[in-house]
Amino acid sequence: MDKATNTARAHRALCVAYVVLMGLVALLFGSPKVWLFVLGIPAALHLVVSLGADRERNWSRIASLMLGGAMLIGFPIGTAIGLYLIANAKSDWRLERPRYSGSLTDGWPVRAEAEGA
Repeated sequence: MDKATNTARAHRALCVAYVVLMGLVALLFGSPKVWLFVLGIPAALHLVVSLGADRERNWSRIASLMLGGAMLIGFPIGTAIGLYLIANAKSDWRLERPRYSGSLTDGWPVRAEAEGA
């Protein structure tokens, strides 16, 4: 798997974790709107960044770096997740994936005289 896919999966897992936490807060405290709002913003943010990471967008890579940096504060689990996000987002995602075409013959070595014809 490539780094963009790993980053997208990590952001999706964090989104699910925030949604589960929102459900627990709603069950325990009777749905206080402030907590649901505070937990809903990071859930939505991680969901949007995961969708961008699936499409290998540069803004998503930068957002992953920023979210990973912010998560470094939450020792020890947040620090580990933040380091994972930073490690996957520090290099350009598009340079690491080999480019394959849809055709079976594209990319095969051809003779120079066959190309000119």
